[in-house]
Amino acid sequence: YQEQREATRTSSHNPAHIHPSLSDSSSLHILDRNAVTEILCMHCGALQPVGKSCINSECTPTQPFARYSCTLCRLYDDAPSKHIYHCPFCNSCRLGRGLGLDFRHCMRCNACVSIDQYEDHTCIPQRLQGNCPICQVELFDSTEPLRGMRCGHVMHLSCFNRYMASCDNARRKLTCPVCKVAVDSLRG
Repeated sequence: YQEQREATRTSSHNPAHIHPSLSDSSSLHILDRNAVTEILCMHCGALQPVGKSCINSECTPTQPFARYSCTLCRLYDDAPSKHIYHCPFCNSCRLGRGLGLDFRHCMRCNACVSIDQYEDHTCIPQRLQGNCPICQVELFDSTEPLRGMRCGHVMHLSCFNRYMASCDNARRKLTCPVCKVAVDSLRG
């Protein structure tokens, strides 16, 4: 746990909005991070444009606000065990070590695909530009792990696991909820 280093203000000029550490799940809330225009250094109190560290020369400007920060996505994360990278093709931050390390970007799918699944994945143009077929939450900006199936369709991993369990409990054949193709292999 690291001391809180920043607060934010959105373009609506509301008073500064202080964010608790992400490790404190009891106080998590939703914020439109793309609307954030200013941040407040919690160390010195300087209100400043979005950045990676404090611009006040009397503060400690070399100390970043968080372990990972992306000024394009306005994302700050201090979780020590979480790996995040910015994909320039998705124009979004993703969970993982990075392109060429554990993910590759498929231009046809317009999605980051795990390196170990890249060569065998089924391309569906713009495959993340819809909602999860189970929970109906948008897939592209999801921070939850995703699961691709051999047919190429994608859903949240937690939704996939619940769907598999419901099919097992009902003794139904496991099929893709979108195209009804049998899920013989869990690779996608």
